Amino acid sequence: MHPSNIVPAADPDSIRAAAYEPGAMTLAQFCRRYNLDRSTVFKLRRDGLGPDEIQIGRKILITHRAAVEWELQMTLRSNELRGVQRTHTPAPPAVHRPREAAGLPKKAAEPAKRPGRPPKVKPEAALAAE
Repeated sequence: MHPSNIVPAADPDSIRAAAYEPGAMTLAQFCRRYNLDRSTVFKLRRDGLGPDEIQIGRKILITHRAAVEWELQMTLRSNELRGVQRTHTPAPPAVHRPREAAGLPKKAAEPAKRPGRPPKVKPEAALAAE
């Protein structure tokens, strides 16, 4: 065999890089790709098992990378569950991601007080205070 026809074994990092597809898909596209119902995706999300999402306005987007990582997680989880008999346990509470983790600015704790006149005091209260 000619040396130019020999292909070296690919390392896992290069395989992941080659499989990376930039961009994102809508929730409907994700459901079609994995043959899932929207309600199933919402249940998975509620149970903390859904893919990472980006929300822009009312549209939910899932990056292709997040979909591949989710698929790997679900495969590993499925294999673990098949090997071990488990009784039903309640789902963990939904995880809230802080705004900073999503790249959004912090919300103000309370609105800033506007400078202006001091509050009015009733005359009876002013006399009683002295």
